[in-house]
Amino acid sequence: MQIIFSWFLLLTISSTTSVESSTFLQAKPGCQSQCGNISIPYPFGIGDGCFIDQTVGGKSASGYNLRCNTSYDPPKLFPGKEGTIEIFSISETEIRVQTSKAYLCYNDSGHQVDYGRYELDMTSSVFTASYKKNMFFGIGCEIIATIIGQSGDNETALSTDSCISKCKSSKNMDVGACTGTSGCCQVTVPKGMKKFTSRLDGVLQGNPPKSSYNSCNFAFLAEEGQFTLEASDLRLNGSVLLMSIDCGSSSPEPYTDKSSLVWVADDQYVKTGETRNIITKDLPPAWDSHVMSTLREFSTLKKNCYSLDVDNKSEDSTSVERVLLRASFFYGNYDNKSSPPTFRLQFNGNNWTQVVTSMDRVVYHEVVYSLNSKNSTIIVCLGQTKVDNFPFISALEVRSLDSDIYSSYSDPNYPLFFDKRVAFGVSTTVRYPEDSYGRIWNPIDIPSTAKVRNNSTSLEVNIGDRPPEIVMRTSAVNLISSANITLQGKTDLRVPFHINIYFSEVMILSSTQKRSFSVIVNGYFFADKSYQEYGPVIPPYGRALEVRIENVTADPFVGIFKIEIVPTKDSTLPPLINAVENFYIGDKLVQGTNSSDVISLGLLQKSFIQLQDWTGDPCLPSPFTWEWVACDSDTDSPRVIALYLNDLGLIGSLPDFSAMDALQTIDFSNNNLTLAIPEFLGTLPKLDLLNLEGNNFSGEIPCSLLKNSNLKLSVTGNPNLSLNNNTSICKSNIESRIPSASNSQNCITSLLRITILGSILIQMLM
Repeated sequence: MQIIFSWFLLLTISSTTSVESSTFLQAKPGCQSQCGNISIPYPFGIGDGCFIDQTVGGKSASGYNLRCNTSYDPPKLFPGKEGTIEIFSISETEIRVQTSKAYLCYNDSGHQVDYGRYELDMTSSVFTASYKKNMFFGIGCEIIATIIGQSGDNETALSTDSCISKCKSSKNMDVGACTGTSGCCQVTVPKGMKKFTSRLDGVLQGNPPKSSYNSCNFAFLAEEGQFTLEASDLRLNGSVLLMSIDCGSSSPEPYTDKSSLVWVADDQYVKTGETRNIITKDLPPAWDSHVMSTLREFSTLKKNCYSLDVDNKSEDSTSVERVLLRASFFYGNYDNKSSPPTFRLQFNGNNWTQVVTSMDRVVYHEVVYSLNSKNSTIIVCLGQTKVDNFPFISALEVRSLDSDIYSSYSDPNYPLFFDKRVAFGVSTTVRYPEDSYGRIWNPIDIPSTAKVRNNSTSLEVNIGDRPPEIVMRTSAVNLISSANITLQGKTDLRVPFHINIYFSEVMILSSTQKRSFSVIVNGYFFADKSYQEYGPVIPPYGRALEVRIENVTADPFVGIFKIEIVPTKDSTLPPLINAVENFYIGDKLVQGTNSSDVISLGLLQKSFIQLQDWTGDPCLPSPFTWEWVACDSDTDSPRVIALYLNDLGLIGSLPDFSAMDALQTIDFSNNNLTLAIPEFLGTLPKLDLLNLEGNNFSGEIPCSLLKNSNLKLSVTGNPNLSLNNNTSICKSNIESRIPSASNSQNCITSLLRITILGSILIQMLM
């Protein structure tokens, strides 16, 4: 997950320059005086002759020459022709720019999963980092934040400063303080620093930071007083959620792949299934052969589930974490049947998709949705739909997304299901770390186009849904300027799709050149209102452009999507395209089975080991309920109405599951249940059948059961069960129903419809 801090860094004009502060008045006559909301005082300027050309160390120095990028609204100001650091203000001796951070991230097993330094080089400019107004900060637990500074071109002239950040309870943390004991430390900045690198390390060599708040730690340079520590800086809002699960792996040690992702075995997340091995000689190169060499097969139960606790510790009940969840399947003929199975995929009680596996291709499915602090567990289930088609899974991945990614299409109550994500300029599959969000971009060639690389030294991709830079670097450009680019795909889904199309100009255009085109989907024109109101698409140079098209349905007869990129009449250059994503919004996320029922079922599972293989939502999605429950799913939050726990070898006493007040049927027959029949069973308001036959209950039948004239109660085969002591308590209800000895044959059905045989019947007739 990319986290962009909005803290600022002050850069001061170096004392080696000869410009007097008195010259900072207004723009040079005839030169641009403003870019967006920022005034541009001379000697700064935009364009030749509008700025002072200075030298640093005998070399021409950058800094006074600025660039106004008008493709933004409002326009944004940057240094030089290719600078990528946005300028937010200019004063007589200072400019303010946005800063970024170094980061160090661990998964829940304590293994490093992401690491990055941050470097800023101003050695060829007139600027230094202000040592009076900036501070270096470290955020995290048990970490060392280090800044390595350099004053000029001499690589040996380095200065190093560090601070140590430790943590105590978030309830006792000093909000606003940065003392080194509450998850934040700070240190002053070296004087005259023109180049610096920030980095992070654990306090103890080789050991990960032990954070009670966050899986990631950060270090950054920022203006003093502009950053104030908040508890949220150390919790989920600043975290990177990164889980990579190697399904079927039996290795006790994590595996690190070539992209530095750490994969862990799945046995801590699932209770059922059997591991299987695969020969991966036919595996596509985009997939890791080690991860895909194993899988987990499920040949029992109609659904089997993984439970992933993402450890959302946010104290804000309204906070959400937007995640991408991916399940991958590589059949590889592991069972020697040459018959790839088909089965259902579900998450958190919601239907996901039908999985149709392939002999030699990795099939994967992605969903994006929002977690909150009340429900931070991810449940992924596989449901069997055909006889002898056993579900299996090869890998599970969870990735954090920024909260605004894909948010324009859906609110947190609805999931996004991805159909395709393709890139037209790349030659190989793009995924992590090139895409820091872990998305997969598959290469596709378009006939009659050429791959043209963007020659800009910098490329701004921090827009919309954050396409990776490598995808935006190379475009597919039509070979004929007047010809269309036509894309066509087929889908079996008949739902409204949403399409993201990405563009970026590959070169600086001259005044006589123009590249503009329209986007036509299934014969309909779409204007890019976010970029140019009702106008054609004009791809910008040096940054990405995202065109969003909503609610497009494939042809109802043949299921075809057709996208055409059509050049406008005044375009002198052929159309181009970088990438396309298409997805659809799913049904509203379910609330899940009634929480009281779920808690009570958990008590039963805790009491009886035979029930512990069942995980996931007990009722949802229908018809994949647990084998031993029946549900009423006609409400937003289904209720459990029956328990079928007969003949399972249950041993011990019954826990209190009185909160399951929608129960109509309970069958515990033919087990080895002991002690007294619980009184709460008689208080269940809708219960009309209770079968306790063939157990070892003792004591008396509770009066609450005997008084219930609507209840069919069966207690046959409980030799230690007695009714004598309850006779006086329930006398008014029982005497009128106790039959005479001559009519003892009718006792079973006449006494409150109670079935009592053997020793219990003899005691009643004495």
